[in-house]
Amino acid sequence: MWRSETNQTHESFGIVRKGYDREAVDRLLAELRQQITQASEKITQLETQLAQTQRDYTALREDTRLALSDPERASKLLGQEASEVLKSANDAALGLRRKAESTGRKISWSVHAARLKRLLGKQNLLLKRRLKRGARSLVCTSRRFDNRAKRF
Repeated sequence: MWRSETNQTHESFGIVRKGYDREAVDRLLAELRQQITQASEKITQLETQLAQTQRDYTALREDTRLALSDPERASKLLGQEASEVLKSANDAALGLRRKAESTGRKISWSVHAARLKRLLGKQNLLLKRRLKRGARSLVCTSRRFDNRAKRF
């Protein structure tokens, strides 16, 4: 015995002289064809629903984008009270954006100043090392001249 996708129990094919019972095989094939046809119809129906849902989503998204960018349109769509809330939120967002840009510029300048300070510190350290080497070199050279002068 075996079960089909419709969860119906089927008898095993009866074995006849050379193979299976043709009528049982034909009945099963007919049932399978019907299941395939139903599944294909369901797929087509779901694809149509998906396409419609995508169109609805795109239209709603565009309406929302336009409403958010145009307070008058938002007022018409949402009503006066909701429009005031939207305008207030839009103003707050604009203020936050300006504050963030200002803070970003300050941070940027602080980062640049810190980098310059670090670079200047490195340059200063390098100059000090070069001056020490130069001073040592001068001292060594001076000693050599003094030693040569003492010989003469």
